[in-house]
Amino acid sequence: MLTDFLKTSEWMPTTLLALSPLIGMVLALVWPGKDDRTVRWGVFAWSLVPLGLVLFLWFSGQFNPALLSTAGDQAMIQQVDRVQWIPFLNAQYFVGLDGMNFPLILLTVALTPFCILASFGIKTRPRVYL
Repeated sequence: MLTDFLKTSEWMPTTLLALSPLIGMVLALVWPGKDDRTVRWGVFAWSLVPLGLVLFLWFSGQFNPALLSTAGDQAMIQQVDRVQWIPFLNAQYFVGLDGMNFPLILLTVALTPFCILASFGIKTRPRVYL
């Protein structure tokens, strides 16, 4: 049921994937209080959001690994988010995933939580560092 909703709705997963680290960064900077431990674990928890989104796209059938190769001279772009931005200039917001960048994104979001855990020893301004 949820998968059917996500396949038919305009929820823009590629845009969410691109914006989630930025949202996490802003949340870490404006988090109230002085407790660095809470900020560290909050940033770690937020780093799992893009990982979960990529894994969901991979295992839910939203991204077809059979199309990772190129078809002729053009790559097969999947998970396309396209919005008309400035109509009189014919400018569009257009992002998508293809066979070259999806494995790199998967690698990045899989390594990020480990990098954040490795940085827990930083004592000087961890809110800014993370």
